Amino acid sequence: MSGAPPAGDAGRAPAAPVERLPAYLRAFYAKAELAEFWTRARRHVEGRRAGIDPDGRPSKVGVSVTAETRGVVQQLPGAERGRDERPAQVRVDLTALARKLRDEHGVDLADLIAEHTGGAPLVHRPAQKRVRRERAARVRERFLGELERTGLAGAAWTSEWLDWLTRGLTEETAAERVRLARHACDVLARIHLDPDRPAESVLGLAELAHAEARGGSHGLEERRAPLATLVLRAAAFAHGRSWSDRAEDVRTLWERCGVSTGSPTTTVSARGLLFTGDHPWARNLGERVRLGHALHLDRDDLRVARGLPALITPGTVVAVCENPLVLEYAARAGARCPLVCVGGQFSTLALDWLRLLAESGARLRYHGDFDWAGLHIATRVLRLPGSRPWRMSAADHAAALAGLDPDRLPPLGPGGAACPWDPALPEVMRAAGVVVEEECPPVRAALVADLTAWGRERSPHGRPGAG
Repeated sequence: MSGAPPAGDAGRAPAAPVERLPAYLRAFYAKAELAEFWTRARRHVEGRRAGIDPDGRPSKVGVSVTAETRGVVQQLPGAERGRDERPAQVRVDLTALARKLRDEHGVDLADLIAEHTGGAPLVHRPAQKRVRRERAARVRERFLGELERTGLAGAAWTSEWLDWLTRGLTEETAAERVRLARHACDVLARIHLDPDRPAESVLGLAELAHAEARGGSHGLEERRAPLATLVLRAAAFAHGRSWSDRAEDVRTLWERCGVSTGSPTTTVSARGLLFTGDHPWARNLGERVRLGHALHLDRDDLRVARGLPALITPGTVVAVCENPLVLEYAARAGARCPLVCVGGQFSTLALDWLRLLAESGARLRYHGDFDWAGLHIATRVLRLPGSRPWRMSAADHAAALAGLDPDRLPPLGPGGAACPWDPALPEVMRAAGVVVEEECPPVRAALVADLTAWGRERSPHGRPGAG
């Protein structure tokens, strides 16, 4: 069926090369006077329920002409000639043109139209619309089911959210939204979405993401990540806010939902970290540590610490983690081993603090997420003197993954990272294809057990765990 556009979005490869046409015909069809014809022909063919059948009924398209272009357009096979009733238009029978191209040259009209309208293969617009409708229906049905499961189906904002969710979908974005539907609705069921009253309690963003979304904490902490976008769009509809992904606007929206975002780049958090000496600064922070409080060390603290003759007892094991949740779980378990958290955002401040601790004689033990960013951070930390990986081997990755459901873990994504302490680890991660975050239950439990044991030993040379 000559001139038949393909169904779906992608088009098709040319069925017959237009180079089969004689050179004089190629030159004729390339004339500037025919540009309007090719544009009209493409629109006409793509809009039909079926293509152009060279042996079928006439299928005509009107072409606007001028005195200068009329003569050229009328030379087309199938063009009307010698009629002056509509002097500004010439009608061309595409069926006749398709038949001549096929019978005399073995060329498909669709290929010739594509060549003269930018080169992209023709698409079947009616079929394309049907595919889009089916795609949107699939996404809507999945989200309706999750809204029903989480008790949100009757909320006033869901209609606007569903309309947004199903607008302008590609196959890739539709698949992504279907995959994240359960995670997004789990989060929405926990946050405050009533615009008529303030939130009665405050949740931490990282803990909310891991405990409820199960799609990876960074999926909410990164405001433009797909999961965060789904949740924040729903929150904006619920609270009657116009959409903005500016950092300040996102923070305000989270706060309206009763969620505290914090700021991992302005301070470095730590627990159990005792500084030596009789300086008032060290004594003040020491009292906080002995009371079990967390430290939030900033640039001013760093300047004071750099001026001290001794900062920490040489040989002290200082554990380093990536996610604040590990810090919290260690505190709940009563672990006393010094623990520093870089917050998943390896800032210059975090690196400066770790460097100062290492130079003061601390023996750093680093653990982070099993993703590419986690390996990059590990590589920078492990360049510091006296630093070693902490449960960051291929065997540790396999042990953690054995206790998890891979279908509920975030995808690893493309990329890579060097891993000089265990060259097998990147390949093991790539084969698994998922991110294993350090706050996942089996990983978290192993880390807290190490921290508890090291704290009991109170030895600067305590064994730093596997890996």
